[in-house]
Amino acid sequence: MKKQENLKEMKELVAKLNHYAKVYYSSGTELVSNKEYDTLYEELEKMEAETGVILNDSPTQKVGYEVVDHLQERKHKYPAKSLDKTKDIQEFKKTFQDGEIASGSEGVVTMWKMDGCTLQVTFSRKLISAVTRGSDGVTGYDVSHNAPFLHGLPRQISEVGEVTVRGEVVMKYKDFEQINDNLPAGAVPFENARNLANGTIRSYDSSLLKSRPLHFVAYTVVDHPEYHNGHVFTKEESLQWLESQGFEVVPYEKSKASDLKDVIERWTDQVPDYEYPVDGLVTALNDQEWAMQQYSGSSKYAYSMVGYALKWKDELAYTKLRDIEWSPSRTGLLNPVAVFDPVRLEGTTVTRATIHNVSEVLKLGLEIGNEISVYKANKIIPAIYENRDQKKTWDAQLDGEDANLLHKMLSAPEFPKTCPCCGGAVKYIQSENETKTITVSCVNPDCPAKHIGKYERLVSKEGLNVKGLAGAAIAAFVEKGWLAEYADLFELKEHAEEIKQMEGFGEKSCQDMLAAIEKSRNTTFRQFYYSLGIPGSGKDDAKIFERELTVHGGYGNNSKIKALLGCVLSADNAIEVMTAYDGIGEKTARTIKEWYIEHSREVLRYLNCVNITDDEIKKDAPAATKATGKTFVITGKLEQFENRAAFVAKIEAAGGKVSGSVSKKTDYLINNDITSTSGKNKKAADLGIPVITEQQAIEMLDIL
Repeated sequence: MKKQENLKEMKELVAKLNHYAKVYYSSGTELVSNKEYDTLYEELEKMEAETGVILNDSPTQKVGYEVVDHLQERKHKYPAKSLDKTKDIQEFKKTFQDGEIASGSEGVVTMWKMDGCTLQVTFSRKLISAVTRGSDGVTGYDVSHNAPFLHGLPRQISEVGEVTVRGEVVMKYKDFEQINDNLPAGAVPFENARNLANGTIRSYDSSLLKSRPLHFVAYTVVDHPEYHNGHVFTKEESLQWLESQGFEVVPYEKSKASDLKDVIERWTDQVPDYEYPVDGLVTALNDQEWAMQQYSGSSKYAYSMVGYALKWKDELAYTKLRDIEWSPSRTGLLNPVAVFDPVRLEGTTVTRATIHNVSEVLKLGLEIGNEISVYKANKIIPAIYENRDQKKTWDAQLDGEDANLLHKMLSAPEFPKTCPCCGGAVKYIQSENETKTITVSCVNPDCPAKHIGKYERLVSKEGLNVKGLAGAAIAAFVEKGWLAEYADLFELKEHAEEIKQMEGFGEKSCQDMLAAIEKSRNTTFRQFYYSLGIPGSGKDDAKIFERELTVHGGYGNNSKIKALLGCVLSADNAIEVMTAYDGIGEKTARTIKEWYIEHSREVLRYLNCVNITDDEIKKDAPAATKATGKTFVITGKLEQFENRAAFVAKIEAAGGKVSGSVSKKTDYLINNDITSTSGKNKKAADLGIPVITEQQAIEMLDIL
């Protein structure tokens, strides 16, 4: 109990310290004195030492991003075998009732079947490896370079011996939606959170996890020193132990096997409200020792006792496809939506389903009037299962083998010839990656749909946070010509009398909306930048520019912000200047510059309508050191520091930055083997970047 209380206090301390640091480094504002911050920091260090647990986002730990050349295959010490599955609730219930009786024990544990990427992690106090399940559960890919950036995965646990834990890497629905929302114009949206989580955890560059937040949700202790001492955790004990070590743990419920039907029904009703994708439930006999003994014997329910998955029966409904609507987004991309005769699915009436892109329409061979079957993916999202009248699959490219595909599409009623919103021209594009995905976009820059999307982003929570102004009202205002540029938002008060007479408005709702608009004039730079909706640039870039403003003492000064926008973003050397900022690449910089040059007048007019505010900038900045403004890359084995994180922390404390890869922004590569022929050493040599030893770095920076 004491440990759980300590863990709770640690979580609160971590959240508090991270908040203080975030505010300080983004705006220069000190929410607490240095002394108070240091006291809290020392308290956290003491609790980490006492408990032996270090949480993933603890400010005491600093890990630099890392880039690998490839993913190495690793054989699992403990194979991650697939669970037996059923869609029959009665069979599911009987299996556990039989097991409960045979074992002489009571109780089963039910939890979500997370829909992501299975990951097996091993600790020896500190995290030593993270390996994906792989296709066969025997061999997976080593993704240890990405593991430190998984939310819910501790950096260190209290157990001294080797421990192996299995869990699922997943992405929250809200994060998935935000990622798609911030894609550049014309980019192909990601289809679902599961695929994005799978692709991201396998990325070579760990910095990708900065913009694609992933969570590790633990669900079982595979191996533990106690197991070798004759004590195997019950399922409930294993989940409680995981919680005590700082893991994010899958929600679970212990019950009697006889109550499983009620448990399943109750949990199934909760699916639409759960923040992660799930595709069923997993139940395990609480007495895991008996279950594993049976698994090594002859029981037909052997492995089922260790864990048995209930896959929900996808409720299929058959209907007629009546239309394919092409819905324009703020970037101009036309998203296909299937419209069909009403059907009942999972207790609701469904008439529409998203199809993702042109390629998916072609793959399904959809034609108006086809009989289709539809279901709810994860019991939430309507989707087409199959085209029962499919005559052919158009699995072709816009050029090459089938150069006439575009002509065929433009002659078919299922595909748009013009933008359904403005009637302007459309353009079909095929992606250059291996997927060869075909999309279609409106090319009219003045399309009202783009203005609607633009204003939806402008007033969103992450933007100006204007309450009481939603999509339908925005569409009506755009149609009347009241909204075309950002600044027009603040002139809506001129139309107050007319707004009061519009459907959905009255005296009070109109006044509330106008008051919210006036309130939004006082905003932060981060909100201001996000609200611009620059294609492919969002919150992360806003933080970077905010940091640069803070460094130059211009955070709360509109004139200095104008100078940044005018002198940096539209300057001849804008790309060079922006790529010097840590975190902005050349492609992003070019996109920002091109967009800003086109929209500069409108942006500056908008800036004149708002007041970028925050608390006072810290007066006494830390004294400059030899590390200030320098970027270091660390590679190879260390001799004087216990681990790389400790070395990184020292460099950062001295004012330096540590990156995971060598680039033209790198000032020094630190490698004790300066004659190494590694990729990083070769790249450093090519770029003329000095390679220094650990000792040379220590002496130069005076950090030991």
